[in-house]
Amino acid sequence: MEGHVFRPPNWDNLEQPGPHDSHKDEGMTQSSDPSNDNKRNSEKGPSGRIGGGGWVVIFVLGGFLVLAVWYAVDMWGRVPDVGIPAMGWFILILGAVVTLIAGAGLMALLFYSNRHNRDF
Repeated sequence: MEGHVFRPPNWDNLEQPGPHDSHKDEGMTQSSDPSNDNKRNSEKGPSGRIGGGGWVVIFVLGGFLVLAVWYAVDMWGRVPDVGIPAMGWFILILGAVVTLIAGAGLMALLFYSNRHNRDF
């Protein structure tokens, strides 16, 4: 499939190809056969529900979060006389701002590339 660009189907009207489609995809036509609809619905993927293993992962990660917060609060209480100088606060805030800008820029790049069909 060299040179082929994936384009999602036009869900509003599956009978007519879109302006960018060079051919009509046989798998995207509507059918009056109800068994075909059930088959199409079963191929959509996971139902969005979390299974037993997913809940185990959530509880384990939640436990790690509680443990990390407890440890941070405990260590904070053990060293009450340590302060952060003004330059330290400046660097801390600068690091947070640069991290937020980098994250927002990467998300914008992801959105832009998705809208212009540049994803792999």
